[in-house]
Amino acid sequence: MTTTQSAPLTANAKNIFNATVIITALGYMVDVYDILIFSALRTPSLIDLGLTGDAVTKTGMFIINMQMTGLIIGGLIFGMLGDKIGRKKCLLGSILLYSLATLGCAVVQTVDQYAALRFVAGLGLAGEVGIGVALITENMKKEHRGLGVAVFTFIGIGGAVIAGVAAELLPWRTCYLIGGIAGLLLLATRSILRESGMFSKAHEDNVKRGDFLQFIKQPKLGLRYLYCVLIGVPIYFVIAIPWTLSPELAKAMNVPFPVKASIALAIGYSFTMIGDLLAGILSHIFKSRRIIITGFIIFGGFVIGLFMQMRNLSVFEYYMFCALLGVAIGYWVNMITVAAEQFGTNLRATAATSIPNFVRATTIPMYAMLGWLKPSMGILSATSVIATIAIVLSLVAVSQLRETFHEDLDYYS
Repeated sequence: MTTTQSAPLTANAKNIFNATVIITALGYMVDVYDILIFSALRTPSLIDLGLTGDAVTKTGMFIINMQMTGLIIGGLIFGMLGDKIGRKKCLLGSILLYSLATLGCAVVQTVDQYAALRFVAGLGLAGEVGIGVALITENMKKEHRGLGVAVFTFIGIGGAVIAGVAAELLPWRTCYLIGGIAGLLLLATRSILRESGMFSKAHEDNVKRGDFLQFIKQPKLGLRYLYCVLIGVPIYFVIAIPWTLSPELAKAMNVPFPVKASIALAIGYSFTMIGDLLAGILSHIFKSRRIIITGFIIFGGFVIGLFMQMRNLSVFEYYMFCALLGVAIGYWVNMITVAAEQFGTNLRATAATSIPNFVRATTIPMYAMLGWLKPSMGILSATSVIATIAIVLSLVAVSQLRETFHEDLDYYS
């Protein structure tokens, strides 16, 4: 770690509702809408394209995996570019790319076109959360940056709720039009964003920036990076299986009436917004992110364990478990803040952008494991195995990370 002379903060470094927070949060809201809209529209859109039965589940998981692959690649590309050419420029590029791809989804005619466009959308969607968090954490005082990220996340996750409601009320092609147009409209507001002072100083100091290989060359950095990814695995377990695959899971639990993924996502994310605010406020009170993350993971493990034992639930009871799980994964706000705080200015955008997308991409091995285990033990037992692995890995990982609540971020890794 190399310390530097502190870069100047913005004039609104104490204001958690400053322009940087609000504008990046609105972008994150559109980003979350576009990430989750396929999960909400999976069944009606694929049926409309001619698929039936198990093909809807299998093809749906394939398209989600294509999007997640795009998120991995895009996370690396936009993360490194964010450290090399600046946070603001990358935000402009990412929103343009995913907005155009989402518009394209409104006119797809084949599954192959659908999968290709979700891959391209994933590339662009990867840039929003990490670059946004890097801008906020670098432009605010250390005592307030956690609350700033909490506001960013609270507003952003509203996009998932909007996606779920839109999927219930509107034709699926219209939902994609809304996402694409909203992104293009928001693009105009990005011009008033200020570049991070810490990045500008690193640029002037001619420090080597955005070198992802540093996470491989320096084992300590690499392990820290891995731990940051692992603490988020339970979050995407909940999103990928109990919510996205809620129709299949509810059927196996003998829920008497069909459960809709769009409603499960809308309810779940509504309560994730509450969990995010709670996690941000508790971290501010306890002056610790690790303690709060650990508590939320343990609570989530308890809820998941209870949920997986349930049978013959009503539709209402299933959705209430989705709500509880939503609160439990509210530590997303702390996870993405920790991902930014664990690394220096020269690698911060690379880490903060790629880590959340690697977390999202854990959907790929989870779906692969589900496909492997399901024929022999059924979807419920397979889901329980995956949940146990996710919880254990995350608890081990959070125990290995240092506390960063009070740390000055103006340094180089």
